[in-house]
Amino acid sequence: MILRLVFADYHEEKAELELHTRVHIVWTDSFLNWRPSDFDGIESIHVKMSQIWKPEIYSLNPKDDEFSGIPDSSCVLTNDGKISCRPTRVFTAPCESNYTHWPYDTHKCTIKIGAPTYTSNEVLAGKGKSGIFIRHYNSHPQWRISIGSVRHSRIRSKISRGDTFESIGVSFLLDRPYTSLKSVVVSPIIILAVVTLTILWLTPGTTERLVLSCLNIIGHLITIRNVNFNIPDTGTTVPNILIFYNNSMIFATIALVVSCWLQKLVNTKREVPTWVAGPVAAILITTPGKFCSMTLTEPKAAARLRDDEDSNSLVDSDHKTADWEGVVTVLSWIFFITFAFIYIVMCVILL
Repeated sequence: MILRLVFADYHEEKAELELHTRVHIVWTDSFLNWRPSDFDGIESIHVKMSQIWKPEIYSLNPKDDEFSGIPDSSCVLTNDGKISCRPTRVFTAPCESNYTHWPYDTHKCTIKIGAPTYTSNEVLAGKGKSGIFIRHYNSHPQWRISIGSVRHSRIRSKISRGDTFESIGVSFLLDRPYTSLKSVVVSPIIILAVVTLTILWLTPGTTERLVLSCLNIIGHLITIRNVNFNIPDTGTTVPNILIFYNNSMIFATIALVVSCWLQKLVNTKREVPTWVAGPVAAILITTPGKFCSMTLTEPKAAARLRDDEDSNSLVDSDHKTADWEGVVTVLSWIFFITFAFIYIVMCVILL
């Protein structure tokens, strides 16, 4: 028996692969042979499958809508008792879906065909001769289909105790070579990551930073809802992209909390504790610290911070605002570098 795949359609909501095939089935019946010399040299005739004995071959898939055998068709019968038929048949193969790398998900779909009403001694599949061909398959624009494996096995019969019957299992592998979902669910990853890092780049204590933090959380909520709506619920694995968005949502929330906290520190009237002032002063006198103080603080405050570098102290009551701006500057850069590193690691894992 050879299956020639003509067309295939995958139903994501059911996790099923619908296979439209031409079944080329050949068997030998020793009761249907004759000598051509006795019948005017006739070596072959055309007969209907319903007119002769045929092996009752069924689909063994539990999800197949129609538990029926090979449909009736015209066959060629030769004088040596060999019958060759080519009916058409639609099989429904259940699939095991892997959405780990969604939208580039993969699916393994398997169809099982056998003759459960006959024992292995009555109907025997020809190993090495049975299989499936997709040479003339009309390719699907969304899915790339390839043959996984063809297995011959014997299953214990439920009709005759102690006997087995022949079964052929054919698996198909589906993957997406290209999908339009990429621009919908993958592109926002870059945008949201850049927005989150931009929030930490902006000057602490500004209104723009708080507004952008709120808009960033709203953007994450909308994107997560959109991704969750597009992901089918038939798989058993959680997509990496959904984990990425959930983690990014946590970072966006932390960025909002940090922005509020840093704004409160900038406006505080208390003096900077000595155990905080020392490390901050040590950082600000370095070259990266000077760059941070020039880009994230007011110019006058940065100048006062540089004037205080020789004293290595940020507890002068006349420069409380400048001192706290230095602390906020260092904290903001620490969060920025940490978040940037984590985003890079997450992108590497996602890809």
